Amino acid sequence: MHTQTAGRLPGLLAVASAALGAGQPTGSHCPRHPSSNGAAVSLLQSPQHPDSVVLVNGWTCAVIALSGDEGGQATGPGIVELRGDINGDGNWGPNSLSVGGIRTEAVINGALHSASAAATATVLSPGGTAPFAVAAVQVSGIAIAADVQVQETWTVSLAVGRRNLTLVFSGTAAPNGEASSAVPRGFVRHTFPAAASSLFGQFNRGVLQMMNKGSETVLVTNQTLQRWYALGGHLPHDPAYNATGPNARGSLDILPSTPAHFSHRLYSTAGQPRSHTTAVSEKGSAEERWMAVASGPYDGSGEWTAALFEVVAGGWAGTLDAWINSTEFTSGAAWGEITHRSTWTSSWLLAAGSDGDFPVGTLETGTNLPSDDLRALLTAIYASPAGQLISFYPETPGMSQTSLHTPSTGYGSLVNFFDPDNFLTVSALALSGDLYLINEARKVVETTGRHIRADGQIPRKIDSSQTPPRPIYDPYWGSGNAEWSPIMPINIHWVLAVLNVAKADPDLSWLRTMLPTVQSAVDFILGMIQGPPHTCYNAIWECPAPPPSCDPDDLRFGTGTGACGCKGGAPYIRGSGGTHLPFLLSTSGSLMNIPLRKGNFTSDTNLYAVHFLSELTEAYNALGLAAKAKEFAEIGGNISAAVNTHLWSPEGDHYITQLNHDGTTADYVDYSANAMAIFTGVAGPERATKIFARMAKGQCIGPGKRATWVSELPYYCPSKSGSTYGCQVPTTQHSGVVMSDSTSVEGRVGLMDARARVAVGGKEQLEYFNSVLLEPIKSDLLQYTWLTERYDCNGTRIRTPFFFEFPCLLTMMLREMRYGIQLGLSRWVVRPFGPTEFVYRIGNVAVTYNSNTAVSVSAPGSGPREVTVGGFPTGRKFTASACGQPVNPSQGVVGGDTTVTVAVKDVAGCLVQIVLH
Repeated sequence: MHTQTAGRLPGLLAVASAALGAGQPTGSHCPRHPSSNGAAVSLLQSPQHPDSVVLVNGWTCAVIALSGDEGGQATGPGIVELRGDINGDGNWGPNSLSVGGIRTEAVINGALHSASAAATATVLSPGGTAPFAVAAVQVSGIAIAADVQVQETWTVSLAVGRRNLTLVFSGTAAPNGEASSAVPRGFVRHTFPAAASSLFGQFNRGVLQMMNKGSETVLVTNQTLQRWYALGGHLPHDPAYNATGPNARGSLDILPSTPAHFSHRLYSTAGQPRSHTTAVSEKGSAEERWMAVASGPYDGSGEWTAALFEVVAGGWAGTLDAWINSTEFTSGAAWGEITHRSTWTSSWLLAAGSDGDFPVGTLETGTNLPSDDLRALLTAIYASPAGQLISFYPETPGMSQTSLHTPSTGYGSLVNFFDPDNFLTVSALALSGDLYLINEARKVVETTGRHIRADGQIPRKIDSSQTPPRPIYDPYWGSGNAEWSPIMPINIHWVLAVLNVAKADPDLSWLRTMLPTVQSAVDFILGMIQGPPHTCYNAIWECPAPPPSCDPDDLRFGTGTGACGCKGGAPYIRGSGGTHLPFLLSTSGSLMNIPLRKGNFTSDTNLYAVHFLSELTEAYNALGLAAKAKEFAEIGGNISAAVNTHLWSPEGDHYITQLNHDGTTADYVDYSANAMAIFTGVAGPERATKIFARMAKGQCIGPGKRATWVSELPYYCPSKSGSTYGCQVPTTQHSGVVMSDSTSVEGRVGLMDARARVAVGGKEQLEYFNSVLLEPIKSDLLQYTWLTERYDCNGTRIRTPFFFEFPCLLTMMLREMRYGIQLGLSRWVVRPFGPTEFVYRIGNVAVTYNSNTAVSVSAPGSGPREVTVGGFPTGRKFTASACGQPVNPSQGVVGGDTTVTVAVKDVAGCLVQIVLH
């Protein structure tokens, strides 16, 4: 080992200033590493900057300042630069650390103290090119002299081929009896300031996110931290609307460095990681640890934009788990007296995402998706839906909002929308491969499921401002009475969300616990066919109030005229002899967009029910409930046939919006419903071609637009309603006040459209999928990080900023469609739409695909799976195995459909391989 405080450290590679300057950002000490792809790691020192040490491989560069005058960036010894390159080529982006860098500070009696003397560096390992080479340095002599004396040593290391910098703090703090007669009051902290606008904290209890706080900028907690990251670096004042070009990216990712932490995040649902910090007072008792987070204006006018503080000495007696003024945090009044010597050791992993707004600490190095797709997928997951969870706060467990805290949110206290908002959020989180986020998704569906009514209706949303939180069952335009609602089909979205979470779970135990609630919710939906005696409300809009409960035998078929009544468990206006249509669901609410009033035999509910029942069939088969699965399959087939018989338009090119019980119709040419008909297979190839042709006639759909407009014709309210968003008294006439949701682009509609294009396949649909649906939204996300609630006809972002919907759509289009990875409960499918070769390694899912050589799949799960891989050349011979053992069939020839399907007895811990010969 070699030790020195200034001048060149013996044992280090002295890099000439020209080499340090090649390819590095202006003002940075980070060199372009001579070895590509992080194949070496080095500990460097510049002759021109003897008081700094650089640890660098192709993935990460960290600069340690040994004194407080390193380019004016450091107020004391600390890490002043942390930069990353997602590709491992040493092309460094912006510094992920804010001014001052990572440092040790003490706040004593209201005054802030930093280490002033230069620290000493000791070389522990110089690095190298060996597979397990490590560059490591020990920085000692970090001292703070105040009423409390602090002594600390840092050990900083970086391994070859790794993104994470390991930082270990070891220190002591003790009162300085000679400094003052008063007993000191305050705390010692490690400060991690991020050059980013939004912070995300993942604690044992749940998630918090915050940005742009102008007051009450600090939150103190004693919850165990599992991950903290910040992203959205160097944004303009209003990133949702005013950004005119690509923003400089920057993310900082901080994780506890225990192996148990990683096994919990990626490979196991059991247990919690052990604490990252050990701190003991001189009395020998463990001290309670505190963490704090800080958020400031994202225009940079505050002290921080995003920061994490680890408190290693001192006791907090102030407000916990709520945002407070920064002066309350630092004044000392809420901190206890420091009367005894304390010691601590804490260990962290730090990772910089200098070229993307997503955390990279758990992202493996090596070959992965193409850079833009990888950056888009991770940004879509971690910058939006992961931050809309609000489960950290004790009053909102298992809850998710529709937009980020900036610091306010788009829909205020209303959370857990399943109409279908949180279906999209939960599904995107389930595709993350990150078991922490998957568990958070699980908590969201559990919270909503606990509010299921006795009749099986799932609440549409929850008002979290009430104590206890209040479930709301009525639609946007309903009575506001939580105890009554029309017969809404939103149970479909909640059940599908449950199934998507279950697909990401290593086993089926959680789904079994949810099954009674799921079955009740399913029975409610199927009751729309059988017609149980529900309380009814008129869906043709003339009845001002709900009538009393109906007798289904008396009113199911409808007699008489001009009165409100029930039919098939759904409301209707009795005509001169209404009709009952077997096998069709009758509802009094919209499936895909609640403000758009629909009712009776609607095409969207019935067509999506076919998909719903198909998913239930697979789930119940996986659970060993074959008889129920067979029943679901039969009902789905019956609905499919009935839709084709009764809902195909007279024009012969689309399915109508709704058929009423009196034989009248309403038709807006809903694009989501017609796309559903295609991807469910209800519409055969001839009808699918006609539907696409009809959709192409729309003025706000197709090339140059965004995905996908709601309907060919807008929905209207009578002008007397004075509403432009929802209608208390809608009309089937195409006049009045237009409902704004029907004149916009919605991500949920784009999801159905994308599924339809993939289902049909072929060059034409692939071009449409790429150029119209996926790439424009991906481009917007990579440029702006956060997207708005809707687009207008011209592709301009409109409505609520920092919204979840389009990032979630992009997540699903990339994972399940472009790369075709669909991991079901009894069937795994890898059928990419376009790519012929790729490596997907995100979270706990790994797929290596080459259509000409071999495909391998590794994912969580247990028990049997039917594994289907598509895109192989017809006629090629193949062999297949799992865990090195043959499967059924273990060999064969690729058929005319270009797919290979094999049966695997148990996928637990297995790599499933199909090799071409």
